[in-house]
Amino acid sequence: MKKTKFAVLFTALVAMLGLSSCLSDPDPYVTNTNFFKVASTFPVSFKDALGIKLMPTNQNIFTTTNVDLNDLALVQYRYDSRNVSQTTKEVDAEVLAFVPVKKIESNKTIDLENNSPMKEVDRNYTFFDTKTLIVAVSYNYKKSSDQNAMVAELNKHRFYVVEEEPKDGGTVNEKVLNLQLVHSVPDPEANKDRKDEGKEYRYIDLNGVLNGRVPEIIRISYKVKSYSDENKLEDVNMPLEIKYKEFVDRFEGK
Repeated sequence: MKKTKFAVLFTALVAMLGLSSCLSDPDPYVTNTNFFKVASTFPVSFKDALGIKLMPTNQNIFTTTNVDLNDLALVQYRYDSRNVSQTTKEVDAEVLAFVPVKKIESNKTIDLENNSPMKEVDRNYTFFDTKTLIVAVSYNYKKSSDQNAMVAELNKHRFYVVEEEPKDGGTVNEKVLNLQLVHSVPDPEANKDRKDEGKEYRYIDLNGVLNGRVPEIIRISYKVKSYSDENKLEDVNMPLEIKYKEFVDRFEGK
């Protein structure tokens, strides 16, 4: 398979999640696709949520611009099962493809205008651990056959989450954490030319918004293009709702 770099962040690679050991590898080789945290950048290594380290045998596919320490990555890899047991803590593997998964900032000092519509926040979210939520975000961008122009366009799209204030001066509902996912671009006047839909994975470090709380529900709202006026944004009708406390209790074996 062609080695994957930054530009292939979008819809085609989302299908990688469906790939697993069912691929037609001759025994004893196994192919899997999982989310990992970048454990080191020289040499590049990854760790899964259980702490098992993945050591790529083909280090030449990585560059200093596509792997950042402590960020996440969606990695498709192939390993020899004869070298793995129940006590294995480190696995040598050939990385067939990988997609960097960048962070959605939650810093309250960030002041970006929510000026570009989302298409969707996929309801098929996942957790890396109890404090790291991975979501697939869809939005429009302007496709280009020039790779530099394409990278420049993708870099314009910034995301962050902020806790919503209670409406009409109401009190905070401790059982529900309401977040707004902000999508901002420096040139909103170019949104009319962004007609290609793409999807990419991003992660939220929930430590930045939970502040020690364990709410029953995390509700993530975002802006979409208005049906009545395409030049305006409006709140999505059905925000993403996550039964967070139920997940935490299950994760911790309660």
